[in-house]
Amino acid sequence: MLFVISTDVRRYRPLVWYVAVMNVIFGFMLLTIDIHAGLPAYWTAFEGPPVVIIGVLVAYFNWRLV
Repeated sequence: MLFVISTDVRRYRPLVWYVAVMNVIFGFMLLTIDIHAGLPAYWTAFEGPPVVIIGVLVAYFNWRLV
């Protein structure tokens, strides 16, 4: 799906927003699960937060797209 979206970002702009929001939500879910499960700090730091950052970056660049 991401490959199809990337072929025409302007056309699929609403879907890009959806992907960005879902990445942020999924990243926070991963972070919550990792903390609750008692996983090591390095695992928690390198699993959830990068997904959130990617979601925020996708949303930012989609917002900047005119």
